[in-house]
Amino acid sequence: MKLKLLFIVTLSLLVLSVLTNYLLFRLCNDYYRELQIVRLDPLSSGKFSKDNLQLRNSSAKKNNVILLGDSRIARWSPALSPAEGEIINRGVAGETSNITLLRLEQDVFSLHPAGVVIQTGINDLKTIGLWPERKEAIVSICKRNLQQIAEKLSAHNIPVCFLTIFPPAEVDWKHYVVWSDDIRSAVVEVNQYLKNMNLKNIQVIDCSVLLESDKYLKQEYAQDTYHLNAAGYKALNSCLADRVNKFISAP
Repeated sequence: MKLKLLFIVTLSLLVLSVLTNYLLFRLCNDYYRELQIVRLDPLSSGKFSKDNLQLRNSSAKKNNVILLGDSRIARWSPALSPAEGEIINRGVAGETSNITLLRLEQDVFSLHPAGVVIQTGINDLKTIGLWPERKEAIVSICKRNLQQIAEKLSAHNIPVCFLTIFPPAEVDWKHYVVWSDDIRSAVVEVNQYLKNMNLKNIQVIDCSVLLESDKYLKQEYAQDTYHLNAAGYKALNSCLADRVNKFISAP
């Protein structure tokens, strides 16, 4: 009887181990693929070139609003209603603030939008979990990139809604091995820097008021450590839609 029980327990642990390793393999594979896509085409020119060309060649002048940034933007379908225009999503998974800065010419300026909504920076700051000794430099570079993005857009007289970096949720098992609490404090520091910016045509919207609870992304809004679920995006829409629309459509 004891041998049978031992066999069942051993077999169960073996199955659990195989399943866990499979899930970890899939996770690593997904991350690796995302990284390689960004490395192969950091400006995502192949992803948007055809659509951008079509927009530039369109004879009808529209008051389009561009969404720019990382996967948090790419997964968002905002409830915005630009007058005689549409929402153009230019979000790219895995993108850092430096790549967002580099994409301004092809994905913003060349399209002459009526406004831009930006969410970027978390992919910079989460690397602190890999290189904790580089925290100061990582934060400094992120701030510099965000400042340059804002200055370039302001100089082009394009109304911009800069969303503060969404706070991380409680750390899930997928991200635990590359997590550092310094990531959370870095998000707070960079967001404070954003909120202190004072540039023409730049509005900074503090998303922590809506999404955060005790320094964490609210559990009911979290898909994982870094991403919003459907409820989170719904809450974001209900809070931001009118504010963004009024700012972008203001004379």
